Order: sequence, then C-alpha cells, then structure tokens
Amino acid sequence: MTGLPALVGVDIAEVSRVARAVADLGDSYTRHVMTPAERAAAGDDAVAVTASVAMKECLIKAVGGRPAGFSWHDFDPVTGRRDDSARPVTRLLDEATGPVAQLLDEAAERLRAVTDLPLRHEVVHHVRGASRRAALARLTSGDAATTPVVGVARWGCHGDAVIALALLVVDNREER
Repeated sequence: MTGLPALVGVDIAEVSRVARAVADLGDSYTRHVMTPAERAAAGDDAVAVTASVAMKECLIKAVGGRPAGFSWHDFDPVTGRRDDSARPVTRLLDEATGPVAQLLDEAAERLRAVTDLPLRHEVVHHVRGASRRAALARLTSGDAATTPVVGVARWGCHGDAVIALALLVVDNREER
C-alpha cells in the first residue's frame, strides 16, 4: 500500500435498521445525523440515508471514536463541484494519480476482494470540530492549527446492506 499517513474505517449498515430509526424518530433522527444538504439530497431514499450513516460511522472509526464535543455534523460532505472553498481540502483528491486516490483505490479493492461488492459511490467530506482535532492529533505532530483534514468515503449496496470504507488524511503540503 501507499505510504501516505491515513486513518481508515469500515462499516456495514442495514438499510432496514436505519429505515426503522427514521420511521420511529422521524426528522429528529435525520437532523441529528445528517446536514441539511445531505437531507435534501437523500430525501426519502432509505439507501441514501443509510449510506450517509455508514460513511460517517467509518469516519468516526477512523478518528478513533467520538471525541469530546463530537457532532455528526463534524463530517460535512462536499456537494456539487469542488469550489474554491473546498479546494484546500480536496486538492489531493483532484490529482487522479495522487497518493490519496491511489490509497483509496487500493483499500477499496481489498475490501471488494473480501465482500465481493464494488464500492462505486464516492463522497468527500470536510472534517471539522472535535473530529478534526482528534484526527490531527493522530496524524500530525507540531502546530497543525490550519491544516485541512479530508475524509473520503466509498460505499456500495447489496440487498439490505450498505458497506462503506473511509480514509482520513491531512493536507500538510504547502499551498501551490
């Protein structure tokens, strides 16, 4: 595997279980675990809601758990085109042959080999708040106050199961 410092998480979530949580708790559940943009994009699609939860669970595992001050909104998907505000976080991913893309491809292939399920969907997350601080503590040394953290997740669905894989990396290279 590529020698890039990264934190990895994997999760399997049942669509029916998440759908029951939504049915039992309604909007309060989705408001708790999803950003407004995620809720708008997912609508009533149980698979989309489950994928969001599974990706965030992967990111939580990659961070090492839920640090003090944790919020599900610490992981905010970058929606639409990667604009200038997302550039510092997603620059590494824009390089198709870059180390993050290579590491993600390798990890996704290893998971596919075990599960026989390709992870076809990819979502990039800004990592903020307590989760960002926890990731930085594990990935860097020294002053990283302005270092962006990016979470990249891939997921696939088969039957009632959503399988997700996420990487957390920091972009500690100097601005170009």
